[in-house]
Amino acid sequence: MVRLSEPVLECHGLNKAWGGIHALAGIDLSVGKAEILGLAGANGAGKTTLLNAVGGQTRLDRGEVSFKGRRIDRLPPMAIRRLGLGRTFQKTRVVSSRNVLENVSLAAEYGIATRRLPPLRIRSSSVAAATEALSLVGLTGMNHAVADELGVYSEKKLMLAMALVPEPELLLLDEPAGGLSPAEVEDMAGIVRGLRDRGITILLVDHVMSFITALADRMVVLHEGRVLAEGTANEIVHDKRVRDTWLGDPQTDHPLT
Repeated sequence: MVRLSEPVLECHGLNKAWGGIHALAGIDLSVGKAEILGLAGANGAGKTTLLNAVGGQTRLDRGEVSFKGRRIDRLPPMAIRRLGLGRTFQKTRVVSSRNVLENVSLAAEYGIATRRLPPLRIRSSSVAAATEALSLVGLTGMNHAVADELGVYSEKKLMLAMALVPEPELLLLDEPAGGLSPAEVEDMAGIVRGLRDRGITILLVDHVMSFITALADRMVVLHEGRVLAEGTANEIVHDKRVRDTWLGDPQTDHPLT
């Protein structure tokens, strides 16, 4: 078992139901400073609901989320973002008619604590921050490309740059490798490792198992809104409960390559 460093994110007793469906049913987990925690499980296990609860997009029925020792589960998403939390989403969330640099610059403007209304103009400091974020994700040279004309991988990198521009301490990444080619998956893994090496803590959800197992310092597997297993990637892959409910035989049913 990986020894957890000082926790940046702590979740206690997270519960969320819609009607009779319990998306989260008593989730407890912590993420240590500069750790990559992989969150895995089948469709409907509760992964995205958990990310939404942390990011403020979903209001919990019960439970508490603390970020750097401060409770955040009753705060709106923008307030949570301004405390130092960034995230990406499964579906594209960009201004399709704006170019790459404008999208990230706007994200920088909305990361400012005093910002409440759309900016009348984008400040030079936001453009500089956007340029740095685009460099981190490998989009240098695409500043003037219109967002609506980008391919899948470039769109994902653009959303990641928008999440990075306020210089977050914690990143929530929801399927950053989904829909990518093997070469793109490998490249995205390098980007994520580089972010962790800069001291950013990462909570990572993905269905590309070779991607998540290669990156995660520790993994948590969810099943029907509960924690099924926790451990290193190797421990998870060979955990009988995980094989019986999700993976099957790691040698035949669910190859991790």
